[in-house]
Amino acid sequence: MRDPDETAELGDDFGDEPSSPAIIAADLPQAQPPSDEEKHAALTILNLYRRSCLQRSHGTKARRIPSITKMISACWEVSHKMSWDNNRRYRFIFLWPLPHLLVCLDVALSTASSQKKHLKKRLLEDRHENLDGLTNRMNEHVKLMKSLMHLQKTLEPASDLHRRYDIAGLRGTVRETVELLQALPFPTPDEIQKNLDIVVKGILTPRQPPKSLPNPELVWEDDI
Repeated sequence: MRDPDETAELGDDFGDEPSSPAIIAADLPQAQPPSDEEKHAALTILNLYRRSCLQRSHGTKARRIPSITKMISACWEVSHKMSWDNNRRYRFIFLWPLPHLLVCLDVALSTASSQKKHLKKRLLEDRHENLDGLTNRMNEHVKLMKSLMHLQKTLEPASDLHRRYDIAGLRGTVRETVELLQALPFPTPDEIQKNLDIVVKGILTPRQPPKSLPNPELVWEDDI
């Protein structure tokens, strides 16, 4: 999985594709001027989507496409069927921080699956006195995987949650997901925390209002 700072440079290797979407600052929420983060996100989304289109046109198998590219591409495809006229802020979340959270869930589930296989093997091999402890661990692990799969289903691009464009409701589910991912009982790749940082900043952290310009100093006739 690539770091977002690195993926921003991917588009330089690919020419302008006629079918590639044009994501520019104007597509981002306009209640406030787009921040540097949102501009960077727009360029990265475009570059990753171009990379995905190019790989598919060359017959590259999906398993070779980086996870974040797949997630952004999946969200982009669904976004064409949604209405963004009054939901520009949600669109930014949907196309940038959300794919990073889906990557985290994907990696966590993959790691949890490997851990489950390890526990199952120990259940078959360990001595009788260890069975109770291992059985409890397996039950807790299965419960954790069900929670991860439920959140993944709730947050997937085509879920009903996104059709409501309810940022407050989305933040509640995202906060629950972040807390669960940060409390996993097994080691996870460093990429999870890097992606969670983007999620927290892009979805859970309140946006700072733009700095107001100082009022112009009044000039009285006596001063002229």
